[in-house]
Amino acid sequence: MKVCSLYGAGFYYVPGTDICMKVGSYIRFQQDFGQGSSISAGPFSGAGGRGTRLDTQDYAMRTRAVATFDTRQQTAYGTLRTYLLMGFQQDSTLAPSTAPNVYMTRGFIQLAGFTFGKAVSFFDFANTAAVAYNAGFNYNSSTGDAGQMVAGYTAQFGNGLSATIAAEQSRRASTVDALTGNPYSNTLGNTVADNMGGISLTSTGSTPSVGLTDIVANLRIDQAWGSAQISGALHDARAGYYGLRE
Repeated sequence: MKVCSLYGAGFYYVPGTDICMKVGSYIRFQQDFGQGSSISAGPFSGAGGRGTRLDTQDYAMRTRAVATFDTRQQTAYGTLRTYLLMGFQQDSTLAPSTAPNVYMTRGFIQLAGFTFGKAVSFFDFANTAAVAYNAGFNYNSSTGDAGQMVAGYTAQFGNGLSATIAAEQSRRASTVDALTGNPYSNTLGNTVADNMGGISLTSTGSTPSVGLTDIVANLRIDQAWGSAQISGALHDARAGYYGLRE
């Protein structure tokens, strides 16, 4: 393999091409004591450490393996980049399996300032998934480890100053009864807060069949002392007139 030093350490030329690739990976083994009903949520989910074999997990193990593939090549429009992150996870709280939980949290292409695919939201600044393991289950100020579907353009002005505008997958589907957690329920909650609690896009049927993407913009500066960012978003908050959504 021929070393490709154009894009930094770790890149090699793909044989027979001018494409440079960097392959990364890590394997993690984790042990938890009194973690509650979920290793991911930890103390924020359920009871733990009660010394009973019936309804709590007092001890658990987790194995996680991740691989990343980063390619770069020069084109007439600048550097073309593709990035893929994929991995699997197996918890001892589940039965042993030859088909563990497989996930892919990043997969995007970049060219001439454009970014398309599943990446970090351009609204985000500090990603809680990068600095704290269980913090997102209490409060999450970012799109988290799962990432976001984005289509954006970033303009570089020099000296670390940049601006981005993007169309992104909507973060919220509708305003629903937070007690039932059902976007199609017309059952009222007990308080105003219950009835105004939005729910995230999930597999429970809350994904809207029609609707607009979020329009996100930011102005960012990156310097040796650190970074700062101002960001904003336009979100479609129309009512669902012809169904049971509140």
